[in-house]
Amino acid sequence: MIGKINNTYYFRASYYDQLTGKRVRKHEGGFKTKKEAQLKEQEYLRNAVETPVVDLYLKDIAYDYFAHRKPYIQITSYDNNVRIFDTYILPHFTRKKIHKISKIDCRRFVDSLAKIDRSIKTKNDIITVFKSIFNHAEEYYDLKSNPARIIKRLPQDSSEKFTGDVWTVEEFKSFISDFNLNDKEQYKWATFYTLAFWTGARRGEILGLQFKDINFANRSISITKSVTQKRAGKGPVLKKPKTTSSIRTISIDDETFAMLEKIYLDKHRDPGFKNDQFIFSRDYNPYIPFADTTVENTKNRIIKKKNIKQIRFHDFRHSHASILIASGVDIVVVSARLGHSSTDLTYNIYVHLLPSAERRALDTINKIR
Repeated sequence: MIGKINNTYYFRASYYDQLTGKRVRKHEGGFKTKKEAQLKEQEYLRNAVETPVVDLYLKDIAYDYFAHRKPYIQITSYDNNVRIFDTYILPHFTRKKIHKISKIDCRRFVDSLAKIDRSIKTKNDIITVFKSIFNHAEEYYDLKSNPARIIKRLPQDSSEKFTGDVWTVEEFKSFISDFNLNDKEQYKWATFYTLAFWTGARRGEILGLQFKDINFANRSISITKSVTQKRAGKGPVLKKPKTTSSIRTISIDDETFAMLEKIYLDKHRDPGFKNDQFIFSRDYNPYIPFADTTVENTKNRIIKKKNIKQIRFHDFRHSHASILIASGVDIVVVSARLGHSSTDLTYNIYVHLLPSAERRALDTINKIR
């Protein structure tokens, strides 16, 4: 804004600092002409918004990058990126301005990742966030030299691939036998784990199932979303799958579908029932699914009680795939059922199970000849 007082001109200007989110105001007067005041105002705003990179720390650039990316990514991905930066990256660069960070600093940082007890995938996620921040500084703050450009993702450790921590059908039946199927709540929990074992669906996909996702005519469920509860204090968040292949319809075997149908019929009698309620919801609120921690604690308690082999919840998915592949089901069908982006991914995970299928193929050829 340009004004005049006592035969001289002044300007008032304000802008929102992208890094702090605070409003900054400026007032300056004593200009002889209106044009001088306007030019000074323009110069001030230009310099204020375009903060020189030499004045910025890595933290400043990082939070500006996250703010820029927020409208383009899922909120869970945004939260995860901020968590990665605050936990793994910021402690290494708290006192260094970004233009002072060298290639050696970047190399030493990546070298330090080798010492932390995290998976290769997690370490590569850290590297990706790290490189993205520098790319942002280069693109928007004219960082002259990008020291993170030479950093590469770590090679996948073959030892991290699935190595066979699965249950047999007998082990799963032993697990399920601990639930009292005459108890309404325990029946629901038994159905939850049964669905996981006999569909191979991911935990978030099962927790995100609503009654409207059941197709009674085709005896199937539609996987169109996933639920996450990792945003502390913010409740469950429904999100779309990361790949289109994860959106799928899974056919359900007769016994599992009968369990699912019973839950629906029982719930349908409740006053105020709606199809958008979660199938596996907590007692006090049909719009809040089972807690992740309760899913894990319940599983682990029964495993210990029944003295069954310890597996992760995700290994229910591996167990399902292993049973299908070992039974001769085509890997293309298994891949589609799991919602994998490609059959190559399915093959790479379960390649160790294929020799038995190869043996059966050879036996078939011998019979034909």
